[in-house]
Amino acid sequence: GAFAMLPSLLDQAIQSRHSTPKTPTDREHVELEMRALTGEMSEMRVLNSCAKCGAVETKRGTYKMCSACNSVHYCSKECQKAHWEGHK
Repeated sequence: GAFAMLPSLLDQAIQSRHSTPKTPTDREHVELEMRALTGEMSEMRVLNSCAKCGAVETKRGTYKMCSACNSVHYCSKECQKAHWEGHK
């Protein structure tokens, strides 16, 4: 999927930094930048926010998912109970 496009994106990033890659170090540098960027993006996608208060997880998988709909997460039982009336 998205990772199949990385070589093409990598070449585009190098071309935008330099007209042509001057040394292998240029390519390595941009490759490291791309890896950091994709790593940060994947981290952001897996952190959930509480459907009631909006707090964001600090560690993946700590918030509980609603067992009825499997689409919202809660940071605590209190938030889940407070949100239930409008959510059910």
